[in-house]
Amino acid sequence: LNNVTGAAELINTQSPGKQWLTGQKWKILLLNEINRARDLAPVTPPVTPPITPPATNATIALLQAQNAQLSAQLQQTQAAYQAANRQIIVLKQRVSQLEAELAQAKTGVGSDSDEVADLKQRIAVLEFQLSIAQETAAASAGSSLPSGVAPAVSAPPIENLVDSLPHHPGKRYPARSISAIKTLVVHHSAVPASIGAERIAQFDVNQNAWPGIGFHYFITQAGVIQQTNRLDTISYHAGGDNPTSVGIAFAGNFNAETPSQAQIDAGGHLIAWLLGHLNLPLGAMKAHKDLADTPCPGAQWKTWKNNLLQTTQGYQLSADSGVASPAAGSQTIYHYLLYKTSSDRASADKYIRKFQPTVGASVTDAMRAQYVTIAAGPQSISPQIEAQLKAKGSQVERVAGNTPQAAKALLDNMALTNRRFLTLTEK
Repeated sequence: LNNVTGAAELINTQSPGKQWLTGQKWKILLLNEINRARDLAPVTPPVTPPITPPATNATIALLQAQNAQLSAQLQQTQAAYQAANRQIIVLKQRVSQLEAELAQAKTGVGSDSDEVADLKQRIAVLEFQLSIAQETAAASAGSSLPSGVAPAVSAPPIENLVDSLPHHPGKRYPARSISAIKTLVVHHSAVPASIGAERIAQFDVNQNAWPGIGFHYFITQAGVIQQTNRLDTISYHAGGDNPTSVGIAFAGNFNAETPSQAQIDAGGHLIAWLLGHLNLPLGAMKAHKDLADTPCPGAQWKTWKNNLLQTTQGYQLSADSGVASPAAGSQTIYHYLLYKTSSDRASADKYIRKFQPTVGASVTDAMRAQYVTIAAGPQSISPQIEAQLKAKGSQVERVAGNTPQAAKALLDNMALTNRRFLTLTEK
């Protein structure tokens, strides 16, 4: 109230009148009214901002790990993109150089000379390599960030053993929300493939004193998928990553050998379905050794990792494109030439007459071939279809040029020199 002051108290003026401090002294009346109004006013408590609980150490660690994973994937993709672009520059320079040599050669000799034919062939080969490099760069640029959503894949046949396997009489695994799952962990059973889930569960319960078997899924050598724990169960298989992971075990010891193709196909189908079901990217699939100091899933992991990844992608691509997908390993055609347009077919005429491949435009038929020659560029038959063919077990080579003339020259020369493939080796 000390701040309520009449103007006459500060400067030489009559305001607010003679009755302000003398006579009626209405300053005192005003101050009294102010005090009374204060007493009658409702008290409004101060607004306290909500307190946000600090993030737990586990949450922080998980977010840091996810950030590190995404950063590493981005760096790898950028490096691949830069390398492909450097290769494109070198190849373009070499093509220009050879074209200049070709033009010079044509002025000095006949257009049908051996020198001109050789230069045309070298240009065709370089243009083929250039198209592959450009395709690689485009694929790298298109996938610079990992996808957060996997396509929905139909569930594979699964034998449910959850309730029939041995369990500890007094212990139970804790539960979790399925939304907590962030990783699919690949294991090998590390024992002969003839030892099944029941005997492993007995060992885990009797020797390890665990509540039950450690894995969530078990894939037999014959490719039978068995569910051994529910997805909302936090079982013991990956140490500190148990609360956020699913354990997938392939029956067998893969230190000296690799899983059967039936296991790879079943595992790829299961993983593709789980990624879609749990809304996870392909990068969520990890080997046990990626998470802990362990040799699991065996010393041969690098040998069969790409096969498993490609099979998984094949099921994802089949779901995304709606193309029916034969089982891996069901190749009944030796060599299939896959084309898109009549121009593609015409460019390969001499090649077809020489090597007699099965010829057609059916991706489903091509999946049944041991070897596939794609006689079309990536704009006609996409890299995704190429990956899908590889995932089904076919060995695939794309033979294409920047122009139909370049593609024809390359295929004609392959026929002339009796080279069925440029990069593949026939078994």
